[in-house]
Amino acid sequence: MTPTDTKRADSPAQAVKPLAASERAARGERPSKFVVYAALPKAPQKFIHMDHEQASAATKHFSVRSAFSFLLVGGLATALQYLLTAIMALGFGVPPVRASAIAFSISAVANYLLNARFTFKSEKSHRETLPRFAITALAGLLVNTIALAFLLSIGLNVVISQILSTACVLLWNYGVNSVWTFRNKKARDLAP
Repeated sequence: MTPTDTKRADSPAQAVKPLAASERAARGERPSKFVVYAALPKAPQKFIHMDHEQASAATKHFSVRSAFSFLLVGGLATALQYLLTAIMALGFGVPPVRASAIAFSISAVANYLLNARFTFKSEKSHRETLPRFAITALAGLLVNTIALAFLLSIGLNVVISQILSTACVLLWNYGVNSVWTFRNKKARDLAP
C-alpha cells in the first residue's frame, strides 16, 4: 500500500484509514493507478481520481520556468503600469489611485497576450481564456486599488505603496492564472 492509498475520515476527529484493495477493485480501479481521495469540507464525501498523466497535467503550469517567465512578463507589464501611472499622475495631475487603476487596466492587456503566448503556452482559444483572464485581472485590480488606497491612507508615499500593492497582485495573478485561466483541459477534467 502506498501513502496515496488512503481515505480521509468523515470528520477531523477520526483517523485517516487505509483504503482497502477490495474497495479500489470495486470502483474498477487498476492497482497501478495513482488515486487521490479528498473530503470536501461541509459537503458530502467526494473523490477526485487522478492517474499519473492527469496529476502531471494538473501541476504542469507550476514550474520554475513558468514562474520565471511569469515574473519577466509581469515585470514588463508592471514597468508599463508604472510608466503610465507616472505620466498620468505627475504629468497630467490625475489622482494617483485613479492613474494606477487606468494604467493597470492597460498593462493587463499586454500581460494577457504575453502570458498566454510565452508563460503558459496556451493552446486554448482566446474565447475561453480571455474572459477568465479578465475576471482574474479585475479581481487583481480590486486587490491593487484597495491595497494602494490603504497604504496611501496610512502615510506611505506613492512609489512604496504601489510596489507593495503590486506584490499582492503578483501572488494573486500567478496562482489564479496557473490553476484556472490557462490550465489545460485534462487537468480541468479532474473534477468528479
